[in-house]
Amino acid sequence: MSLSLRWVGKEEHERVGRVRALGFAPALMDHPDAAKIVSRLRLIAHYVDTLPEGFELPEREPLADDERDVIVNAFLESSHGQVLAESPEFSDDAVLRDLVATVVVTAHDLLNGQPLRLTPQSIELLSMAVRGGDLDDERLTLVPLVLRAFVPYAHERNGWGDRYLADTLLAIG
Repeated sequence: MSLSLRWVGKEEHERVGRVRALGFAPALMDHPDAAKIVSRLRLIAHYVDTLPEGFELPEREPLADDERDVIVNAFLESSHGQVLAESPEFSDDAVLRDLVATVVVTAHDLLNGQPLRLTPQSIELLSMAVRGGDLDDERLTLVPLVLRAFVPYAHERNGWGDRYLADTLLAIG
């Protein structure tokens, strides 16, 4: 049975669509990004439906501590990391190092072991994943600052230059 927009308003129609699409997660209904989440879930469902029969992803290799530390140290020693470290929000070096490590590990896990492959699409997923983690409120407010410094660094390391930089920074929000 489909709803007619004559009987309910457009907002109610969209809300009912979200309820139907996210029946497994009713707590998300009042989330401000519920429409974005639903559209991404539909996109994921489409891709999953197109996978060949019996398809399996290979096991992901976790990022070893020493590999993580190499990436974190290289970033913090770069001009991007130095500017971030000198900002008044990061008077505690341990907090900065911990946040950068969180971003690197989360990006590695999300992006098939390529934590520097930050595109406009992947940075949105990374932002949501980091914010959905176990960071306290004070550190959550610092995540966009870390991402805005880490993205140009990652793009430089990938040799992308400014090609996608503005769009990726804009996607951080």
